[in-house]
Amino acid sequence: MSKIIDGKALADKLGKKLKQELGKLKERPLVVSILIGNDPNSLLYTQMKQKKAEEFNIDFLPMKFPVKSSFENVARKIRSLNETSEVKGIMIQLPVPRDFLRGKSKWDLIDLIDPKKDIDGMVGKSDFTSATVKGVMKIIENLKLKIENLVFGVVGSEGEVGKPLVEQLSMRNAKKILRLDKVNPECNLDDLRLAEVVISCTGVKGLIDAEMVKTGVIAIDVGLGDFDPEVYRKAKMYTPKFGGVGPVTIISLMENILEAAKK
Repeated sequence: MSKIIDGKALADKLGKKLKQELGKLKERPLVVSILIGNDPNSLLYTQMKQKKAEEFNIDFLPMKFPVKSSFENVARKIRSLNETSEVKGIMIQLPVPRDFLRGKSKWDLIDLIDPKKDIDGMVGKSDFTSATVKGVMKIIENLKLKIENLVFGVVGSEGEVGKPLVEQLSMRNAKKILRLDKVNPECNLDDLRLAEVVISCTGVKGLIDAEMVKTGVIAIDVGLGDFDPEVYRKAKMYTPKFGGVGPVTIISLMENILEAAKK
């Protein structure tokens, strides 16, 4: 019988201690989330983060820009926020619309953030670990898995989540890490059958089917739908699409905000 990994329960547990720590601060931390365009999912995620921030006594300011805004206008605002001492953290809601970038890269925008305020852990020399990566590692730790004895399969290993996740697993001496990504010419999803823990962060719905994994696998879905539902029948444990990695990621983001405020 497969067991659901309850990310919400873990987030609630971690949140109690975090609220106490945030309550000790002399002032409420202020964070700014830059939102470009009107993508419904981006709006929803921003609202969710704002609601959670308010719950933790954090001032969360969504700063919205039309898609027609000039790149330099938004860049100027980021530079200004970097210099504003009251602002402890800056985020850019992804994806950034192509119509706004007009040939530039999202990294051209993200890399403007001061590493000391990069609470999403996206900048190359950020002071913070990606909240999503921290969330996944917290789930693994909570399951009391012995990382050094396990073979991990990371699907999307060259992405903005997969790459730092591989680094974290390597730092913790994982027995073996299968790095699977479409930019890797040797990528073969069939190799996942060797993995005892499969972490997928591609966002490609149903990418991994039941034939690709071994019976008793632990399936961690960062992409919110990367696994075909039949995988769960073979799995020992798995994160659900909702209530899995998401809640722990948000708590990890709140932890980064606390760390930024302390600094």
